[in-house]
Amino acid sequence: MLRPRRVSQWLRLSWWVPLTCLGAIWAAWFLLAPPTKHRLVIGAGQASGDSYRFCVALREVMREHDSSVDLDVLETAGSEQNVVWLEQRKIDLATVQADVAMTTTATWVATLFDDVYLLFARHGSGIASVADLRGRRIVVPPIGSGQHTSFEFLLRHYGVALDDLETLAMTDHEAIDAADAGLIDGIFHVRALNNPDVMKLAAEAPLDLVPIEQAAALHLRSPALEPAAIPRGALVGHPPEPGTDLPTVLVQRLLLAQEDLDPVAVQEVSRFLFEYRREILLRSQIAGTLTGDQAAVTAHDLPIHAGTRRYLERERPPFIIEQADFIALMMSFIVLAGSGAVSLKQQIDARQKNLADEFTHRIIRLFRDGKTAETRTDVRHVQAAMMETLTEAIAHLDEDRITVEGYSFFSMTWQAVDAALRDLKRELPEERTQDENGGA
Repeated sequence: MLRPRRVSQWLRLSWWVPLTCLGAIWAAWFLLAPPTKHRLVIGAGQASGDSYRFCVALREVMREHDSSVDLDVLETAGSEQNVVWLEQRKIDLATVQADVAMTTTATWVATLFDDVYLLFARHGSGIASVADLRGRRIVVPPIGSGQHTSFEFLLRHYGVALDDLETLAMTDHEAIDAADAGLIDGIFHVRALNNPDVMKLAAEAPLDLVPIEQAAALHLRSPALEPAAIPRGALVGHPPEPGTDLPTVLVQRLLLAQEDLDPVAVQEVSRFLFEYRREILLRSQIAGTLTGDQAAVTAHDLPIHAGTRRYLERERPPFIIEQADFIALMMSFIVLAGSGAVSLKQQIDARQKNLADEFTHRIIRLFRDGKTAETRTDVRHVQAAMMETLTEAIAHLDEDRITVEGYSFFSMTWQAVDAALRDLKRELPEERTQDENGGA
């Protein structure tokens, strides 16, 4: 039978058993539980476009490497719809041409690749520039895409209205057949140069690239556009297409995110974009210009998403380490200045203490003189000297030439000596006058 004391001890100890079990369970869950899985929807444009192909490659690479983010690639009409849907929160991420109007809530994640303006003209059509498109039948990207917006912008610059020509919507395969049959005069695209559909178009259709000139002027109207050149033979090697270096304009394809999208998820996406770029390149063939250059963000007046910033600055040392030399120099100056201040303060304190000690010693010397006094008059002379010393000490205290502590010690000494002299004066006789001395 357990004694009451042992029962009480056992009951107190038994509380630790469930607490220990709960702690072990929590630790196991924290260490062994799988990371939170994030599901993000990305608006990727048309399924035949570069952006869609790129996003699919990114999704495959992330899944193969067990990423904590699962990408859902959504086909959309293009950049303009992506921007609207990003604002409406129908999607989390969006691929967008840099020359499309952005919303205030869009944030930059990455610059994916470079697109170029491509204008193809059918052999013998007589189209040598954008100004020659009046009255022609041109295959253009669908309305709602960034490419269509770029085409309208290009026409306006050359003084051509959209109603001045007939625009058609076709797939690249349909466009090749239509060009062979002479049913169209040209095709406009905004795509990467190494896009396989563009290369197939240049190789199989009776089409030639048309130069897009005045790139510097186009840049003035739309800063997202940059002068560029299509190298000779970039699309077809033999016979080379184009036959010579052709001027055109370049626009970057951006990856944007909602401003308040989970930074952890965006950081994971950024990590795969830059650490697995080679694998994405091999799958999509268009990721060669993938960049995390923050200068590109400044050009588009876009804020950097917090998750992307966290990734880009992951290897940046803390401020105190980054500025270690400057901080050490400042600390040296502070130590030297502090040491000088302390030394100066010590000198001032020593000077003040010496002055207070001098007043104290003067009082002690006066006390010695008082002890040798033979009459009360002699004592009064000593007391008068003490009052002069006290007055002088008070003046020095007001001028901060002696410390309060030094004056307090002096004051205590002065009061003690003054009390001793008063007692001594009572014991001494008054000084005799001259008449009294003569009568005696």
